[in-house]
Amino acid sequence: MASKVYVDRVLVHWGEELLWDDNHRSVQKKAVLSNPFRASSAHSGGAGAAASAATAARVRAHVAAMVRQAPQVMVKITGGGADMRRIGAHIDYIARGGRYKKKGEDELEIETDDGQTVQGEDARRRLKELFAFSGTPIPAEVQDFKGDTTLVRRQRREALNMILSMPHGINREQVKAAARATVKELFGDNHLYVMVHHEDTDHQHTHVAVKMAGHDGKRLNPKKADLENWRLIFAKHLNSRGIDAVATRRRVRLQRKKGESQAVRQIKDRGEEPMRELTSQTQAAHKFRAQENEKTVSHAYVEMAKALATSEQTEDRQLAKGLQGYLEQHGVQVRLRRQPGIR
Repeated sequence: MASKVYVDRVLVHWGEELLWDDNHRSVQKKAVLSNPFRASSAHSGGAGAAASAATAARVRAHVAAMVRQAPQVMVKITGGGADMRRIGAHIDYIARGGRYKKKGEDELEIETDDGQTVQGEDARRRLKELFAFSGTPIPAEVQDFKGDTTLVRRQRREALNMILSMPHGINREQVKAAARATVKELFGDNHLYVMVHHEDTDHQHTHVAVKMAGHDGKRLNPKKADLENWRLIFAKHLNSRGIDAVATRRRVRLQRKKGESQAVRQIKDRGEEPMRELTSQTQAAHKFRAQENEKTVSHAYVEMAKALATSEQTEDRQLAKGLQGYLEQHGVQVRLRRQPGIR
């Protein structure tokens, strides 16, 4: 039977690159050692040992959430508008107003950055005026133009459209409250935004439209790491309300297929053919990189499962069995050493 210290070292070695640190940056994997499980001077005791144990606990929590298939939060940027024609149309769309209003149905309520809840045509008109004239002005309309290569060159975004999503069956008001707290934490008092909660698809979700230019003049410039950060914040607010939710990256939970783009779905809903359909298809280089990533991640999980299976702790051995089953569901075979407590 392996000691907890030994198992912790294995989990840290193979698992920490799957995690994000407290600042929501990817933890970089250290160079492979000839004997990665030998205690180094930095981790032999004191603060180093405590840090190693804390990282191992996070790896265990990550594996346990994956095994029980905890709901994954989704935060996705779906586009944005370069002028008020586009921004106003999106506000109408998420509120189910204007040409998007269905006969016999009321418009949806819109929540604003100052905590108000408004509804109806007059409210939408006032919100559009705020977007257009408060702080940095937004033009009424700008035209896309073509260069010599005939490729369309687009104007910069003046608003960012995003979605925060969770599966159905989870308390609606709690999800709304978590989404509200997330958006408030992300954009605070510096950005004008509106949000509307939808429940008419497979997942309940909150639409958010944010003005790119803040009240201080600084513009949003979200990167891929920022999206991971936003997902973690959303999961944190859900957890604080007693909702089981996690924010792990697709590549570390062996999820192969990406969902359809919300922008593409909206174009199809209007009966139009999306021009970006071809460019959104998986390219050969991306596919190869994804396959290599999957091999690396799968190997790490196999090594962790083997170590957990030899642990002196019953909970670890049970987790090993669960991880084995999860991997086999994804086509990865794992042979564990038979230990007491595993049947």
